[in-house]
Amino acid sequence: MPFTRAQLRGNLYNLSIGLGKQRTADAIASNGIEDALEFTGKSEGDYKGITIYIPTAVSSDDVERIADIITSSIRLTHLGVAYVGSGILDYELIGLGLSSTDLNDIIQRMLRIVYFEDYWPVDWGEDSDFAAPLTTDPHDWTSGAVNMTTIAKVATTGVPGQSGKRNLRLTGDATGNGYVIDRRLNVEPGDRLHHGAVARCNDTGTLSYVLYDVTNSAAISTVTFAARAFQLIQRDDDVPSGCFQVERRFGNVTASGVTEWDHLFGHHLDARSLNVPSFINEKYRFLGFGPARYHGRSTGTDRLNADGREYLTWAKGGPLDYELYPLHEAAEPQFLQIGRRGGLKSEEYWIHCKRQRSDIETLDNETDTSNVLEDEAMEALQFLLYDTLHSKHHDMTGASEWMERRDYWKERVDFRRYSKPLIQPTPADRGVVFLGMRGRGGW
Repeated sequence: MPFTRAQLRGNLYNLSIGLGKQRTADAIASNGIEDALEFTGKSEGDYKGITIYIPTAVSSDDVERIADIITSSIRLTHLGVAYVGSGILDYELIGLGLSSTDLNDIIQRMLRIVYFEDYWPVDWGEDSDFAAPLTTDPHDWTSGAVNMTTIAKVATTGVPGQSGKRNLRLTGDATGNGYVIDRRLNVEPGDRLHHGAVARCNDTGTLSYVLYDVTNSAAISTVTFAARAFQLIQRDDDVPSGCFQVERRFGNVTASGVTEWDHLFGHHLDARSLNVPSFINEKYRFLGFGPARYHGRSTGTDRLNADGREYLTWAKGGPLDYELYPLHEAAEPQFLQIGRRGGLKSEEYWIHCKRQRSDIETLDNETDTSNVLEDEAMEALQFLLYDTLHSKHHDMTGASEWMERRDYWKERVDFRRYSKPLIQPTPADRGVVFLGMRGRGGW
């Protein structure tokens, strides 16, 4: 179930360590919060060091210090601004010397230490699986776009043929022939590229995928179709004479048409080393490598139904097959060396890996949601919470009452990170046959 930032703060308040609580007021007015159940019979001293947090208020009024308690009303301290609730009743009380900024920062940092398993399509571009939440980072899909009305990341579910967390949805304008551009690839004439995409039309229009010769301003190959089911586009193309740079242009042929793109892929057919995405900066994050095979029927020239995808993993046979080299000080911090006989073929390749949830989620506001598993989130949140409390409250010797809890939950986070059971995809054939002679005692 998806979690909001408010729900995760509520889980922290429920740890019974006196961190805080979430309340619904009777009223919130310019002179304070009225909450008879919470404040009747209390005095200002009962709330010493407590911060009032109204998450849905404007940022200038969302955090206030308690000034006074009058009967059933608690006053807010404002810097010349009279707060008007506008129907807002939810508020929080935060203690232990922490602020709402501290708690929201802990929640965002949690996303950086909780990992999930993923498949990343090998490609020469960035954001090739469209998993990042923004359309401008790590690749700016809006830059250079032509005849587009809307460029958006969407998370559709239950559609056969999808592979990832998000798709890129493109809505063309009334002119037609709209497209966006991926990262350019430097090439040499005669190079041979294997490339493609998985995509579909969301209406009755026609989709277009083009490998474009930037040097000579000409299309090298074009694939179009009008299918609403996700389709695999897959091609081998020779780089033409005089071409030194290519890009892919993909979008809508039909005026005002809507298309949805699941991922891009591509590599040189003579490649023996592949750059890997920057989030794989340690070997434990790299789990495997291999092709995807599609068993669906051919639905047209250069395309198949995408729901026939099967992930395969090359048997890890040392450098004879493949090896990841994380070279942190090199120009490319990490690359995958291919040692298998015959190298890469005309197939779509995927890297099996662990990724930080911060790659696909932000939780930087009250409306964002995260699909993080609750037990994983709480382990990481407790480690970060107790680490923050320790840093604020340790004594001259560096000790605090929070140290033991911090260290315990850090062990849990590390254990989950390094020992989580892995997906076991179908192994791929090595393509090597070993022959021998039967002797005594066996082969």
